[in-house]
Amino acid sequence: MIVAEGGFEFATGNEINGISLIGVGRGTVLEYIQIHNNADDGIEYYGGTVNTRYIVLTGNQDDSIDWDEGWIGNVQYLLAIQGPDAQGNLIEADTEGTLDFLSIPTIANATFIGGGANATAAVFKATSGGFVHHSVFTYDDAFAGETTCVNSSAAAQVGTELVYTNVVADCDVSGDTVLLPALVPDVQLDENYASQAAEASAVGTLDIDAINATYSVSVADPDFFDATDYAGAVDPNASSLWYEGWTLEGSL
Repeated sequence: MIVAEGGFEFATGNEINGISLIGVGRGTVLEYIQIHNNADDGIEYYGGTVNTRYIVLTGNQDDSIDWDEGWIGNVQYLLAIQGPDAQGNLIEADTEGTLDFLSIPTIANATFIGGGANATAAVFKATSGGFVHHSVFTYDDAFAGETTCVNSSAAAQVGTELVYTNVVADCDVSGDTVLLPALVPDVQLDENYASQAAEASAVGTLDIDAINATYSVSVADPDFFDATDYAGAVDPNASSLWYEGWTLEGSL
């Protein structure tokens, strides 16, 4: 399914997301969806436990993926690419209201490519956590500004509710020099992404059962995730690309 050129402004500063999922449960799985050139967020999760996979987010004006209201769903195989005029972040993570319902989703095998100047790849606010595994954060060199991998307002959650494992981080670390090493092994903080090819394709096998056993707040569904052994949205050894043949021509 393709959602394109949507999200008109209905009030000053308020636009419609490409897809909004409000309290959708884990019995629903959304897959093979592209959201392109939306005027606001690409996809936003408002609570619930819905699972999504094979998702392409391209050229959206605000955040590529946003969550709120205690979402604890799962995502695997996500490709998010910002355009040069993007005004938001690749990830914006939040929880409104009581922290008894902290947002703690699990994302695996995602590739996040930033494009907007002075953007942050992932904004985990002080009221959200999340688990990010086997993923890549980078940016288009043509539009690189002070692009950072993760902001520091979620520092209190690091190691408990906010965990990165096997993540290649190719972003400036301005303002994040304390937080980033706690999330990502130092070997993966090389500014030159090309030199990280070995790390991206030689990570350990994704083991959701082990992650759930290690972190009490992790509620990832082991039956949903494939046990991949590479970082990023696409298997480097695949004979075909999962997004080919159904996404908008010229959008990737």
